[in-house]
Amino acid sequence: MRNLLALPLLLTLSIPITAQAQSEYTTAQNKMVLTREDTTLEWSIRLKAKEADQSSVWIDWNNNATYEEGEAYDFSLYNNSSPVTSQTITIYGRVTMLSASFNYLTTLDVTNNDALEDLQVGNNKLTTLDLSRNGKLYNLICQNNRIEVLDCSANKKLRRLSCYTNHIQGENMWRLVRSLVDRTGQDRAGKIHIINSVIGPELENIVTKKQVAELEAKNWAVFDWKDGKDEGENPYTGTPDPNDNNYVAQDPKVILHSSETTGKWIISLNIEEEHRNTCWIDLNNDGSYQKGEELKLFETLMEIPRTSSSLALYGKYSAVKCAENKISSIDFGTDASALKTLIIENNAISVLDLSMATNLEYLNCDGNKLTSLDLSNHTQLRELTCYQNQLEQLNVKGCSALVKLTCNNNKLKTLPLEGIELLSELYCSENQIEELKLEQCTALRSLYCSNNKLSSLSLKDNEYLEILYCLGNGLSELSLKEFPLLSVVNCAQNQLTELDLSQNPKLTKLYAYQNNFKELDLSSLELLSFVDVSNNKLELLTLQKNTSLNDLHCSTNHLEALNLLQTPALLRLVCNDNAIKTLDLSSSSHLVGFRGENNALTQLNFSSCPSIAKVFIQGNEIKEKAMTSLVESLPLREEGATGLLVVVDLKAEKENNVCTDKDVLLATQKHWKVKDSNGGNSIDYAGKPTAVERITSQEVTIYPNPARNTLFIEGLEENERVQIFSLEGVLLSETLTDDEGGCCLEVSTLPAGIYMVRSGNSCHRLVVE
Repeated sequence: MRNLLALPLLLTLSIPITAQAQSEYTTAQNKMVLTREDTTLEWSIRLKAKEADQSSVWIDWNNNATYEEGEAYDFSLYNNSSPVTSQTITIYGRVTMLSASFNYLTTLDVTNNDALEDLQVGNNKLTTLDLSRNGKLYNLICQNNRIEVLDCSANKKLRRLSCYTNHIQGENMWRLVRSLVDRTGQDRAGKIHIINSVIGPELENIVTKKQVAELEAKNWAVFDWKDGKDEGENPYTGTPDPNDNNYVAQDPKVILHSSETTGKWIISLNIEEEHRNTCWIDLNNDGSYQKGEELKLFETLMEIPRTSSSLALYGKYSAVKCAENKISSIDFGTDASALKTLIIENNAISVLDLSMATNLEYLNCDGNKLTSLDLSNHTQLRELTCYQNQLEQLNVKGCSALVKLTCNNNKLKTLPLEGIELLSELYCSENQIEELKLEQCTALRSLYCSNNKLSSLSLKDNEYLEILYCLGNGLSELSLKEFPLLSVVNCAQNQLTELDLSQNPKLTKLYAYQNNFKELDLSSLELLSFVDVSNNKLELLTLQKNTSLNDLHCSTNHLEALNLLQTPALLRLVCNDNAIKTLDLSSSSHLVGFRGENNALTQLNFSSCPSIAKVFIQGNEIKEKAMTSLVESLPLREEGATGLLVVVDLKAEKENNVCTDKDVLLATQKHWKVKDSNGGNSIDYAGKPTAVERITSQEVTIYPNPARNTLFIEGLEENERVQIFSLEGVLLSETLTDDEGGCCLEVSTLPAGIYMVRSGNSCHRLVVE
């Protein structure tokens, strides 16, 4: 009875408790109001609050000032989201952190939430942000908005600010700088990411050197975000102050001259940090500085409208890059000692005076009209590339730091290299050089001197050589002894009669075609993967322990035999136009391509070559059973990856191969296309007829036979190929059957005689009258 009497009392007591829990989601508390532009994408909001305050935090998604079910903020989720039912929402409660980036916000009012400590509203469309009542704020993320004025004077606890890519400039930037709390004496400096230099200046804040200096004096570290490079921790020193008197029209300067007066200059400039407050570009070519002509972008391609045929660059530039600007000349004034990098390729420069640029380290003047270039005593120059000019003289005397020289495709007859001991790479091909002295280039690793007029080449002092290209000269001798690092040799198109490679164990590629070799020994070159010794007079080619050889080109020689038993990795063999009688391919299990036409072969067996896909054997002595055995040895190809077998050349003066229609039928069944080389313009080959009979099948009809004008065929499958061949196997005409399995072929132009009609895998006799 006592318990029953107590029940109404308990129920009575529970009523106000429930009511009190519901009343915590009220509008009579701290709030923040957010308004957006977009109505299609969902709201996405992340909040934090102290545990004691979380039960009263809610978001009025429809902004009707009334709490409804589902509007309580769920702190167990990373963020809360909602479809847009109102472009304005209100967040109620003592929220300490608001993250609302990427919400298309146009306005944000946080003045009624004095609990706010962390505000993250980057990547929106805010133009203003009032923080005057947020004294607890220590972190502010508001980059990528449209804010012009930002005052943090009320935020004495602020220690991190990210506000890059807004429109805070001039006096408004001073207002921000002076409003930030002075952190002098604190262990950790405040962090401010104030610009993102990757963005164009028209979309970015402008912070001068004086403003940066004042921030640093208040113990703030100033950073350039640089699109997140090095996590955004890129120290920033500021731009020159346009009001400073640093910009005067005097040396040092670089003046670009062009025949063009319209279009754009496309240039990239760099300057050492300590000189950036003096560099400017004379955009209107009046010889004096005006506000807006200071250089703001460094190491970034800029497009500058042409207002005249010249452009003056004032300052101690360390790098000038102005390729493809139709520049006719460059004036470096009286002092270009700061210049280290100059890139002026693909212009129209005929004269280049670099006597003032004594500290140049890298020069690229490719593709101009230079006839001479004097770089004597440029002791800092490390790389020079000047190819495709008209150079007759090149002076690099005293360039003791030079490690790479590219001067190919010019008109040089001499190339003095005395004192260039550090030179590692030399590219001087396509000139008229008659003598090349490399005695002092003891560090040389790559030498490209092809297509000159060299009659000899001494490399005895270049023991570290790895790559040698000397093709197209008049060399009759070439000593490659004692070069243990040599990996690539191209000595083609010379007059060499012998070549000793026994001391080149690292050789991987050899190009020696079009010489006068009679014998060549490639034994024990285990790393050798590519060889081209075509068009020589070879009678003997020794291949032993060439376990890495993939490609062998030895065509147009006098070889009667070729031993491939120690070349197990061979993929492609080109040995056409020799006198080879037999060839054992039993060790060539990886072979995919074979060119052996115009030899004296009487048989070939590809049974050990399961990957073979292309075979050229025309112009040999393979016939009858030997030809059938060859076809039988070919692997079965997949239907979508047919093989190619060029078996005869009926236009050649001498063709002793005989491939019958039965051989062709067998190859076709194994998914090989059989071709007649036809003098280099290959056509389908049907094979030499063996027994051609009249059609006896009741299903297939060919009429009239004999025929004079038009031949009709019926009873085949739809879309089946029908071909007419001569008795020599030459394809004369072809068509496809229609949807009823019939077709017609015009034969009125064919001379009277006997022909073959092939349909599918059948061959039939046709008489033309």
